[in-house]
Amino acid sequence: MNLFQHTIPEPVKELLRNPDFVLWCYAPTEESEEQWSNWIEQHPEKTTDLAEAKAILQSARFNAITLSGEDSKNLYDRIEADIDSRKKNRRTRMIWYRVTAACAILALAVSSWLYIQTTNKTDLYTVNLFAPVDSTQTEVELELTSRQKVMVNNKATIELNNTGTVHIDKKEIAEVIASSIGDSVKEEKPEPVAETKMNVLKVPRGRHSSVVLADGTKVWVNSGTVLHFPNVFEKNNRTIYASGEIYLEVAKDPSRPFYVKTSKMDVRVLGTHFNVTAYEDETNSAVVLVEGGVEITTPKGLKQKIQPNERLVLKGNQMEVSNVNVYDYTSWKDGVFLFNNQRLTYVTQRLSRYYRMEFVCDPEVEYYTCSGKLVLFDDLNKVLHTLEKSLPISCEINGNTINLSTNTKKRMPMK
Repeated sequence: MNLFQHTIPEPVKELLRNPDFVLWCYAPTEESEEQWSNWIEQHPEKTTDLAEAKAILQSARFNAITLSGEDSKNLYDRIEADIDSRKKNRRTRMIWYRVTAACAILALAVSSWLYIQTTNKTDLYTVNLFAPVDSTQTEVELELTSRQKVMVNNKATIELNNTGTVHIDKKEIAEVIASSIGDSVKEEKPEPVAETKMNVLKVPRGRHSSVVLADGTKVWVNSGTVLHFPNVFEKNNRTIYASGEIYLEVAKDPSRPFYVKTSKMDVRVLGTHFNVTAYEDETNSAVVLVEGGVEITTPKGLKQKIQPNERLVLKGNQMEVSNVNVYDYTSWKDGVFLFNNQRLTYVTQRLSRYYRMEFVCDPEVEYYTCSGKLVLFDDLNKVLHTLEKSLPISCEINGNTINLSTNTKKRMPMK
């Protein structure tokens, strides 16, 4: 099997051929935001397809496409002539401008996609920069900058030194690879790689991992998360990419700002502790600040700074900031979930990622609210027992599904 082969599903291709979708991705408006938000609600089963199509279009920004001088001039002359011919009617001119822009964007997206399919295969991983973890994956996987894949033990620590050498639980990566294939011969020590190449850590549901980056920054990686990070950072900035949930303790370096980029927002810091939640299959994204300071920016131009003990939630085209108990949102890294008046559906969503199980709540219990602490035991039955003691519900395991329903005459009020 070709390690770098990327087969794009037909539903994703259909979205890429849709001019409205392309225009929404590159030039969103209030109307298009509402249109595609409604589309997602009507087609929840296509959320993953939409995320992948969006990631493909966004990847075009990372792949340079150069036109010849003559082609550039011809394209400019055609657009200028089209616009000038409509100067007599301002409204018509603006409509035409948007149509022309949409066509240009669509052409760029298609050209970029074709370019990605035919260019050097070592660049193909950028197509899935914000793609979620494959739902069929069961173990933690580290894809190295060489594109070699290594299975990593659950809760193992991946560490990079300042020369870019990778270690897993204190063992150099060459030794880990050799032991995994039963070969006692070590690979040659890798040379420092180009800054633009990324390692890809894929942590599926039911698994956790942590990474110590080359600059000393510590990253805890939650279930259902994909993290892209380089062996060594660039000279003028430090950038990683995440889809899912991570907690960071960023090493201070005023000369090189640190960026966490997701599909919906960028977080810029100089040195701080904070949590980022940006799952592709969830509508909202959030940043919780423990200490220091961060600035959040979206592709639509929204910008907001937050202070310690504040949580910013990005909902569509709006940012909401509130004061919170930050440990409620960061305790997962310590194997504990804290809940403060949270709906049961929110609790089960978190548990679903942690235990790789699907939770189904009866309508009469899904609005129950929870406050307290859940210790994330390795034995799921202990967690379910805690839920049953805390709420008037019963939990029944049926294969990979857990059904929650009322088990007492005492019913809690809906909120």
